[in-house]
Amino acid sequence: MTNFYIIFLFVFIFFIQQSITQNPPVVPLTNALTAIYCHNFHEAGIMTIHCRANEKIRMLDAFDVVVKNKSRLPLQCLKQKHFSMVYGDNSNHDDCKVHTSFTSACSGRENCTLHMQPIRLNSANKNCHNELVDYTMAFFECIS
Repeated sequence: MTNFYIIFLFVFIFFIQQSITQNPPVVPLTNALTAIYCHNFHEAGIMTIHCRANEKIRMLDAFDVVVKNKSRLPLQCLKQKHFSMVYGDNSNHDDCKVHTSFTSACSGRENCTLHMQPIRLNSANKNCHNELVDYTMAFFECIS
């Protein structure tokens, strides 16, 4: 009878260990959308995130970016030709990305209008601190 308890205890511990160490399944983002605002360093602008009627915004991520090589700009921003390019086209420097705080302000609404000003990056990275942001990008879903 003690062998039964030992086997039961071993199997029980094995199942607990498996349930703790297994990663949960990854859920694909089925309806992820992107909103991009290209900063103009001379004037303010508006970034609008909107969903259809009876749908709500669910923010996934949002961040401000300073690029170090214009080839890494979104196409919308390349057309406007407004970017800081402190280092010119030097691809040896990484782009700087800092998460923004407007994600909670937009979540749960049908529409979200953000009044954008020229922004300076507040980053601990010495190559990025106090540089003008080139674009702001938001990833979101519209859920019903």
